[in-house]
Amino acid sequence: MIKKTRLIALVLAACTAAGAAGMAQAADKRLSAQVFGLVSKYSGSDAFGTVYGQVGYLFTDSIEAGVSLSQTLGATDSTGIGLFGKYYFGGVAQAKSWLPYVHAAAFRVSQTGPDATSLRGGVGVEIPVSEAASVLAEAAASRQKVSGGSSVNGSELLVGLKIRF
Repeated sequence: MIKKTRLIALVLAACTAAGAAGMAQAADKRLSAQVFGLVSKYSGSDAFGTVYGQVGYLFTDSIEAGVSLSQTLGATDSTGIGLFGKYYFGGVAQAKSWLPYVHAAAFRVSQTGPDATSLRGGVGVEIPVSEAASVLAEAAASRQKVSGGSSVNGSELLVGLKIRF
């Protein structure tokens, strides 16, 4: 599973590089590649880190959706795949110094023990640093249900980089 995750990470990096190379010519940037660092804390457990990669599409000026891939770092080895959605208040085309949004995601997580399903939602802000690049910061609440087991609630903080192309 780790080899698949590394391959997926390389594909995301290649997409990001291709988008960055062509961003000067693109007038309407609808596709995006995002990379996040995440710290999660679930009730009854220690905090742990996760690396996320996302590829998204901006369907309207305010609505973005796409797929997410994740790899947990630390004591638990888990890999996830899921879908995400974002709603930008005021739309992304407005010339603002920051873009607030709400987000939601659903993941299927494969781990060393039983698999799990994870739901998360929260708020974030996108801070443009150039025409196509942005820094992202998010806070989220999450709920994870282990197959055949119990559910746990958690909280997450994310910081990332987004490239639109």
